[in-house]
Amino acid sequence: MTEARFADDMLFASGEDPVLAAAQNLLRTPPPAVSEAQAADFAARHYGRTASVRLLTGERDRNFLLSGADGWQAILKFYNAVDDAPTRALQHGALLHVQSRDPACPVPRLFPTRSGEAEATDRIGALPVAAVLISRLPGINPVAADLSPRLRMNVGRVIGELAAALADYAHPGVRRTILWDIMQVAHLRPLTALVAEPERRAALELWLDGFATDTMPLLRALPQQPIHNDLSLSNLLVDPDTRSNVVGVIDFGDIVHAPRINELAIAASYFLSPLDEPAQAIADILRGAAANLHLTTAEIAAMPALIRARLATRILLSGWRARLFPDNRDYILRSNRAAWLIWDRLQASPADLPARLVDLCAGARPG
Repeated sequence: MTEARFADDMLFASGEDPVLAAAQNLLRTPPPAVSEAQAADFAARHYGRTASVRLLTGERDRNFLLSGADGWQAILKFYNAVDDAPTRALQHGALLHVQSRDPACPVPRLFPTRSGEAEATDRIGALPVAAVLISRLPGINPVAADLSPRLRMNVGRVIGELAAALADYAHPGVRRTILWDIMQVAHLRPLTALVAEPERRAALELWLDGFATDTMPLLRALPQQPIHNDLSLSNLLVDPDTRSNVVGVIDFGDIVHAPRINELAIAASYFLSPLDEPAQAIADILRGAAANLHLTTAEIAAMPALIRARLATRILLSGWRARLFPDNRDYILRSNRAAWLIWDRLQASPADLPARLVDLCAGARPG
């Protein structure tokens, strides 16, 4: 048995939960094999758009940048074949819902097909495909050199706005099981076998066991709602001049119902630098969100554990998927090294980090 095959089978090798097995399958299926020429033809037939087409990077979906001669630009997104119609409707329905609740929230706009539908379905050769056309937002992805208190505050602000807009999004598919959900991190424990360093592997296993027994029961009691669930450097756009003003939120492919504080913890796992003082950097994001999210003491105190849960998820799932899709290895592992560095930084933090966060954010919460 090859290492890649072992990694593919190891999550639920025996007595597997069918729901979790289906969630695992979401990450094993490659993006649809659509070429730039096929995407151009698809856009013309279903959207009446003639444009030049350029393939973009991506992990599960196949995304293309469309550029018209008049300067018009949009993103044509072909969904992963595993995403059924309700799952696709969950994603583009979230865009429509946010637009209706907060038109100023910087999410992409959905372009209808020529027949007025939210998505286009067809066959490309023998391949059944489904796609949406969405507006291309201005801005660029931030990089590590952009990380700053001001950027983190603005990230928190946009998260607060997005959370307020999504709070009453009621789609039956949002209560789903996906492995990128922090609440499922304990199920990833078998993937620790792929961590090469014995000391790191043992420490990660010990932490996962403690999280499952000590932290998970507390998280289930926290306020919950639909969340984006992947506000990383790849899915937030910033103004290229200031590099600190957030001007776009993209890719709702991982949307899920979860504790609302998870959204802030996920973002913090990407917008912390290993050089930052953790309490101050995490508090930047929390203070930014305070205008729209009245966080409880329990939510704030949960942040360090939730950040580490996201880091563990990134480390384990990216290592597994890089073996499944070696041709896309560089993209899949793009944030793996940073995740380990921040993990080590939090591992070395004092035990009173949750209490310090509560103190730092006291002035930003209602009395």
